Amino acid sequence: DFPDALQGIATSLALEYGSRVERPLVLASVLDRLRVWQAQIGSGFDELLTRLRERCALSGYQVRLTSAEGEVSGTVKGIGEGGELVLMTGAGLRKFVQADEIRLTGD
Repeated sequence: DFPDALQGIATSLALEYGSRVERPLVLASVLDRLRVWQAQIGSGFDELLTRLRERCALSGYQVRLTSAEGEVSGTVKGIGEGGELVLMTGAGLRKFVQADEIRLTGD
């Protein structure tokens, strides 16, 4: 069960998979895939970037993120050439390589 504010928008691995998922197995799977992609960072960054862009679930959505500069709101435009999150804000296009938290705002 999710809090009321998350009903209808949140999901979990258990819901998506159809049964409870053991966290150690999930972590092992993520680390295995990371090892594959890590080997390609120096030689296959373009492919990695393409796949990251294909899987960016935030593109087109309004978000609020917390970075070292504070809270910033805007529309996610996608992933930049260096792998950064590209956000259209009221002050123009901004790129972020790090954020402590990113939340959909629904605006």
